[in-house]
Amino acid sequence: MQFKKTPLASAVTGLALMTAGLAFAQAQTNELERVVVTGSNIKRIDAETATPVQVIDKVAIDRSAAANVGELLRDISANSGGSYSETSINNQSGAAGVSLRGLGQKSTLVLINGRRMANHAIAQNGQDTFVDLNSIPKSAVARIEVLKDGASAIYGSDAIAGVVNIILRKDLKGGEIAVNTGRSSQGGLAEHGLNLAGGFSALGGKLSVTAVADLFKRDMLLLSDRPWLNGLDFRFLPGGTFFPGASGGTWQRSVFVPPATLSLQRQALPNCLGDSTSMNALIGAGVYSGTACTYTVDKYLTAYPESTRKGGLARASLQLDGGMEAFAELALSDNKSSWINQPQTMTNQSVVFNPATGGFSAFSNIIPAIATDADRVALLASNKLGGSGTSARLNYTFFDVGARTFALENKTARALAGLSGSSKGWDWEVAVGSSRSEVEQSTGNQVDALALRTALDKGGYNFLAPSTSDSAKLRVSTMRNAESRLSFADAKVSTTLAQLEGGALGFAAGLEARRESMVDTPDPLAQQGRLIGTGSSRNDGSRSASAAYAELVAPVTKQLEFQLAGRADRYNDFGNAFSPKLGLKYVFSPAVLVRASSARGFRAPTLVENSASASLGFESVQDPVLSNASSIVGVLNTGSKDLKAEKSTSNSFGLVVEPVRGVIASVDYYSIEQRNLVALNGAQFIVRNPTLFPGSVVRQAGTNQILVVYDSYSNLAKVKTQGLDFEIGAKFAPLPIGRFGVRLSATQLLNWEYTAKAGGDAVDYAGRNDGPFGAMPKLKARATLDWAHGDFSSSLSWNHTGAYEQRVTTGAGVDGSVADMTTVDLFLAYTGVKNLKLSLGIKNLGDRNPPWDVSTGLGYSTAQYDLRGRYLRAGLEYKF
Repeated sequence: MQFKKTPLASAVTGLALMTAGLAFAQAQTNELERVVVTGSNIKRIDAETATPVQVIDKVAIDRSAAANVGELLRDISANSGGSYSETSINNQSGAAGVSLRGLGQKSTLVLINGRRMANHAIAQNGQDTFVDLNSIPKSAVARIEVLKDGASAIYGSDAIAGVVNIILRKDLKGGEIAVNTGRSSQGGLAEHGLNLAGGFSALGGKLSVTAVADLFKRDMLLLSDRPWLNGLDFRFLPGGTFFPGASGGTWQRSVFVPPATLSLQRQALPNCLGDSTSMNALIGAGVYSGTACTYTVDKYLTAYPESTRKGGLARASLQLDGGMEAFAELALSDNKSSWINQPQTMTNQSVVFNPATGGFSAFSNIIPAIATDADRVALLASNKLGGSGTSARLNYTFFDVGARTFALENKTARALAGLSGSSKGWDWEVAVGSSRSEVEQSTGNQVDALALRTALDKGGYNFLAPSTSDSAKLRVSTMRNAESRLSFADAKVSTTLAQLEGGALGFAAGLEARRESMVDTPDPLAQQGRLIGTGSSRNDGSRSASAAYAELVAPVTKQLEFQLAGRADRYNDFGNAFSPKLGLKYVFSPAVLVRASSARGFRAPTLVENSASASLGFESVQDPVLSNASSIVGVLNTGSKDLKAEKSTSNSFGLVVEPVRGVIASVDYYSIEQRNLVALNGAQFIVRNPTLFPGSVVRQAGTNQILVVYDSYSNLAKVKTQGLDFEIGAKFAPLPIGRFGVRLSATQLLNWEYTAKAGGDAVDYAGRNDGPFGAMPKLKARATLDWAHGDFSSSLSWNHTGAYEQRVTTGAGVDGSVADMTTVDLFLAYTGVKNLKLSLGIKNLGDRNPPWDVSTGLGYSTAQYDLRGRYLRAGLEYKF
């Protein structure tokens, strides 16, 4: 659409800028070729549709400081919360997902060239299935289209919050080789990358082949590599705490004896092991007295895993007689990640898997009764446990066994083949394909619960000075295997049914069929209850799905256009769903248009949620019953065959203006409501709201410490969210000093209301840090100024994450909010040498650290920020 300047358009643009502060948009281009835009199956020339689509083109991708696709999409403003990446502390699968509108990764559909890909074989948090963005080489991406509107009527399940369609490169001519290297100015995180790309044509131009290969390696980063975190000791901050590992080697009486306080008194072993030292036992917010062997845990917590990635894709197309085209695609990746965690501990809250119940059972750390404290020390050293008198509890960290190690390898493959063509005014395409994700996760330096039980009851392990043979008796390793598969066949047609006053009446229809499965098999030792304090998950689910859909785009007049779409889906495991959508676009003038849409959608329960799955893990929570003391608690989640599909209603209304040629601004309001939400409320949420979940928090008698939290899948929750998207894009006339362009984007979250249980009260978690997904700022924005002159080009980007309320940590002197954060990225490139391009990217130019958020126990919100600091990346690219 070509706009002309009008007073109304100028006024609206000014209002949008004032409201957003600084907004963002992609500069639009006018193309004469008919293309398929995400959110529709109908080819068209007009880029402005009834629903908002953000396009991240190849130039923006190349100039981004992001190292991979996951990091790139984490920065978009619509990704307000609920996304997880490899920077989530000690949850590094090496994978990353995207969560539009804060509705979770499972509610955002990720497509590759408009088609589905197998989900990552291991569900995030044991529940959320998602496409691993890190399995897609960044160098292979031509552009990314983000549809920020419900699209179940077009694409089916998983598209409640929107769609991310990653378009891969094709028809590349010649060759490219690129190398890059990077490092944080705060130290660590060294990265090295190599990219190869090439393409050729043959058979008189009928055959076209494109191939891309990508290699990447990055070093591990620990929390201890960032001294400003102060060893996780935040007592100098209002409301700050310090909860070091307190089980280096500490015992306490396990029964009440006169005086009663003795039963809560702790005593450090005479020689604290590893890097632990004796200090006052302040654990439990003063409940305990005495001494304890304690140590700081930051040296064992991984902020970024060590990663090695290999990926590539190839695409071939062959022009056949009769205007037909045969095409085939193949994509492979092999991603490896490794990280560490604390050495295994034995505490009052230790648990093991119970094969009989499928849940957790307490692992007793009681030393059999003996006569005196002196005898206890002597018996610990001689391994002759037993005697008479008062028993004791032993809290102990197995430094001798070593820090727990984790290594994960994710191999993905995707292949498809198809035919397309045109006949008698109809465009058609058919394709078949399959994809898979295979994961192997190994762990080392685990503690064998059976061997430890024997040592406690019968001796055979010197807890005061363990020998190499003692350690070997306890040390075990495990292997977890998981696989996710997807196979599909589809057929679609499109045509022009008639010519209306406003243009072509477009019609599209299609059929789809797919089979998907997901299997997660834990190590036998985990299933036998042989691993102390170690979670596991198991899952074995599969299903078939089919769908039929149709879409109509009707430009009734030159001003008014309608989009009608409907889709019928059938799943063999939960039933049927029908999703309609109505959209309209009205052009008030050549410079102003409005657009609106209303749709119903659904999300089928994932293969984890509705199968006989069980996930046992651990989460760090702050316990209000124990003065907000931090502790690690066991969490058990199980699937249910009785789950229904989630239902959704989404509405949007927007205004697009072009006050002057080359400058386009838009503002869009969105509203999404999810009902029958299949949700895990999160251990922290349940612990803070025990009346909503009776019986779900199991505490240990006497100490009142949490032993297990039961967090089951159900259709009881509901979410309603509303917000505003602002976008502006501008390309200005050339000046003597160069060509300039502006790209700006912002999302203002108006509310994010969550109802945890049917009949419960809705709570608005927008702009707070105590919701199911943690911190959720109301404002997120990014603005970029582009410049090019001769052989030089650059981009300067401004990134802003708004402040949010501090609702988890309270008390005297606690700041009521967590500060906002603004960073600046810089990209520079030089192309003065033929076929050669030199580049320098600097992320977080000012080296800003995340704002303090002591509620997490880590000093910052892992949901919003990371510990990269200022990051410099240099690159060289050569074309031949």
